[in-house]
Amino acid sequence: MSIYLGTHGKVELRREFDGNDLVSTVNVSDVNATRKRLSFDFKLGQLITGDQVEITSTNGAALSFFNGYTKTGIKRFINVDALGGIRFYTTFANAVNGGTANAETLATPGGRAATALVAGTVYQIVTVGSSDFTAVGASVNTVGTVFTATGTTTGDGTVGETIPIKVVVQNSDFRVIAQVNSFELSTQREVIDTTNLSDSFRSQVSSLMSGSGNMSCFWEYTGETVQDLPMYLLQLILRTKVGSQFRAKFYLKSGNHNPSGVVANANDEIFYEFDGVLTACASQFSPSSTVQFTADFVTTGEIALKVSLESTDKILQEDSDDILLDQDGTAKLLLESSDT
Repeated sequence: MSIYLGTHGKVELRREFDGNDLVSTVNVSDVNATRKRLSFDFKLGQLITGDQVEITSTNGAALSFFNGYTKTGIKRFINVDALGGIRFYTTFANAVNGGTANAETLATPGGRAATALVAGTVYQIVTVGSSDFTAVGASVNTVGTVFTATGTTTGDGTVGETIPIKVVVQNSDFRVIAQVNSFELSTQREVIDTTNLSDSFRSQVSSLMSGSGNMSCFWEYTGETVQDLPMYLLQLILRTKVGSQFRAKFYLKSGNHNPSGVVANANDEIFYEFDGVLTACASQFSPSSTVQFTADFVTTGEIALKVSLESTDKILQEDSDDILLDQDGTAKLLLESSDT
């Protein structure tokens, strides 16, 4: 008989988007190309560092505030600074690290000469020069004025296109939460009383199932690039329009933990998987002690107890190498059963 100590459990979370679109407009003044920084007019806290977002223009315009980009949509990981400014990255690790070195290069959106304006398009004046933009829809002829062009004008002034966009959180990967030291998941099933008046014994049937629990973490806000920081949970519960939804995997047995000593069981995994919503976060601080916090949650759908067993029934190539899958370089192509 094997004894399993609580030393190899782990928690994986994936941010879930509640379906409410975040809508904004990117103006010339929102883009700081030198610092590779973009300012959205969203309420602070809607987006958080590490989110993967999909940005789409709602009028079919190219996302020209990405330098040299000509398409209408893009997916990137983001880093959000203390003032709500956003930088874009191609990897989660770079987004968590932040900084300008690996950030996407930005540019003034849709730079256009005064002589090449398109009627019905919204612009912002970048330089006035010898142009008179009040003749084509601007209220005043000053830098920063936003207007809808009625046609073209003369002169050497320039404008930047104003691009309406929609932002959707597009996280698809589970990430391990760093510094978790304990977790608890309780499942409950309601019962319905079906006793009749003439019955001698009470009769009940099972009804809906629900779950709740909590996790405890050592607090950390920087220094980790592969795993999600515990700070993320504190940020997640404060999100308003985007919401505090997540999908979780709570592992009872993870790979490479094998107290049984049976080689075939070394990479077996057993875990709960469910959707949940954070309901409370509590921080505990005292001098000369570790700073910890607990996060409480409730489940919002099916609770599944899944078992992933190591299989020896593999389809091999002619040279006896494994056939790996494209979506996961470590996943192998397996037989449906052990029958030959």
